[in-house]
Amino acid sequence: MNRTHTFRLFLCLLTAGLILQAGAFGSCAAAADTQTLVKNDFEKMFTEVIGADSLIAGDDLRISNVTAQPASMAVPVGEVGYQVIDQPQADRLGRKTMTLALLINGNEQGRVRIQGNVGQISEVIYTTRALRRDSILGPEDIRVVRRDITMLGPDIVSDPGIAIGKRLNTSLTAGAILYAALLTSPPLVARGDLVTIQIRTANLLVTVPGEVRNGGAAGDLVRVKNLMSRKEIFARVIDPGTVEVPYK
Repeated sequence: MNRTHTFRLFLCLLTAGLILQAGAFGSCAAAADTQTLVKNDFEKMFTEVIGADSLIAGDDLRISNVTAQPASMAVPVGEVGYQVIDQPQADRLGRKTMTLALLINGNEQGRVRIQGNVGQISEVIYTTRALRRDSILGPEDIRVVRRDITMLGPDIVSDPGIAIGKRLNTSLTAGAILYAALLTSPPLVARGDLVTIQIRTANLLVTVPGEVRNGGAAGDLVRVKNLMSRKEIFARVIDPGTVEVPYK
């Protein structure tokens, strides 16, 4: 019996007037062999489960307003553990709910339902001025600000390298937040551009002149007219002057 349990037993016996009757001693022994899990214990478990989610874990994680039902639970003395029964939705911030099975020495003693607000501080990209649709973003068009992103949605852009050089799908006002859905890669080739068509095989690279029939960005498949054979084929855009026929 450790010091804590010994002290509890001493207090119980003292309160009972040191009457060591079988019933009184049994009651004290029972009290000494239990422990109570409270809000702080449940909040720690909640934080551990949320922190294990690699999509939202990090030093900037913010957890608040944690509640539990039941608010406390008396369990036998032993090694406390838990098992996640109802996992909260991953990669989403906001109010989260989970159900945990409480374990003592590996044996389930009951279940608790825990809720808490999960927020995060992260970098967000804003526009520095009004921008028209089809504008190509440059370094002067954006600024990076750290803020609470809890209510902003999962597809906000936080890396300037992702935004710079992209084309806007819509017009934006100054101070607008950039989302990935608003950005596309700018076209590298346009209808009528003269390009080199690369035709690769396992051991050979053949190049012929071509003319682009429709525009496309890097990685897009576009129609290209082979100026040698006069036939149209599909080729993938590599750079402004090169397209490549996919190797089969």
